[in-house]
Amino acid sequence: MMDSLEGIECLLLAASFHADSGNLRAAWSIIRRAMLTAQLMCLHRQKRPPLKTIQSKTEWNPQLLWYKIIYYDRFFSLILGLPQGSMDNSMGAPSALVNDTPMGRLERRHCVLASRILLRNDTDFNTPDELDTLAIDKELRQLAESMPSKWWLIPNLAYMKDSDDLFWTTVRLTNQVFHYILLSHLHLPYLLLSGDHEYSRVACVNASRDMLHRYMGFRTFNSVLYCCHSMDFFAITASMTLILAHLSQSGSGSALVHQRTSDRALMEEILDNMEQVGTLSKVISISERGAGVLRRLLVIEADAASGSRYRLEAGETNDTRALRLNFPYFGTITITQYTPEVSERPLGSERTAEEAPRGNLPDLSAGGMSSLSTGYVNAASAMVQPNGAVDTGSGGLSFGESLGQEDWEFQDANMSFFDALMKESDAQMAYWWLQ
Repeated sequence: MMDSLEGIECLLLAASFHADSGNLRAAWSIIRRAMLTAQLMCLHRQKRPPLKTIQSKTEWNPQLLWYKIIYYDRFFSLILGLPQGSMDNSMGAPSALVNDTPMGRLERRHCVLASRILLRNDTDFNTPDELDTLAIDKELRQLAESMPSKWWLIPNLAYMKDSDDLFWTTVRLTNQVFHYILLSHLHLPYLLLSGDHEYSRVACVNASRDMLHRYMGFRTFNSVLYCCHSMDFFAITASMTLILAHLSQSGSGSALVHQRTSDRALMEEILDNMEQVGTLSKVISISERGAGVLRRLLVIEADAASGSRYRLEAGETNDTRALRLNFPYFGTITITQYTPEVSERPLGSERTAEEAPRGNLPDLSAGGMSSLSTGYVNAASAMVQPNGAVDTGSGGLSFGESLGQEDWEFQDANMSFFDALMKESDAQMAYWWLQ
């Protein structure tokens, strides 16, 4: 059955099911299987032999089916940081665009631009090509302007009564989200990069914020019945982007200072929603695991806004109060408070009044965070791991060996996120001062 057009269609449906369940790695592997099967059937060729079908009366568009396989493959590859399976960009040819709808043309051009971003990310250079980045950015701007201005408004799905209108409005909202995902991933490597990359930083932050607003459009419509957990990945990544942007520019002179309160309010609402969704499930979901990490990052951001300084670093640290994020194949990311002149002082030794950092140093271990923010610590300190253990003590949050096979998707998506951040032009993986 699998070497038929119906078999490929079943694989696409199975991939969609796994993606909606939050199993992005499983979805990617099924899409790649569909791609290999389609290539064995010569579905990717303009001149192809007769294709096998089970229902002979069913009308098929093989070219459209091949394009959808590529679209989903690039979508999952971008999120997981994996290479694309095909370099075919025929879906963006003028002959293919002219016969499609405006939203269909948007999707096709998104697919081509996703390929270009994936190619840029796969280069051997630590710093992505800035000229190529700006060229892709220009095409994304032109693509956005090709749609009517009102098309970009966030629709209110709650008022949709007609099922057809609801379906196409949901597709429109999904395409808006994918557009901002592309824009965010395009500029993400420059978020913490030294040098003059203000345009990329602003573009990345704004895209993340726009994505979060649309995520809430999905979740507030029906948080119980709408179970597209892949959206949770995007919301987690966008929230991490916003938090790190505020951390890197904390202080009264920050260009983001006036957006800080509204950004925090948005992220806190999203976290509340994720935790609500998590309580409705009998298993530990992406929402719960992501919410625990974001709660802690919000605690750090609040302390940084009060004057403390933090360091994002690749590798382990002896500071028991550091926040640790462990990712397979990539390593450990630690976030610690940084105090100049006394950074080498043994823990527990006294400091002079001049050396004391501004603000109170929060204990980032699960047991010591409640003194800073009881509201934030409830979810983080009681973070139950898939093996049943509770994350407490001085270890910080760890997504490493304690997670099983079923949790790799969450790790891989965030590994891709940190991999994009940790590209420095002149170094091995070092650190950034967040001050």
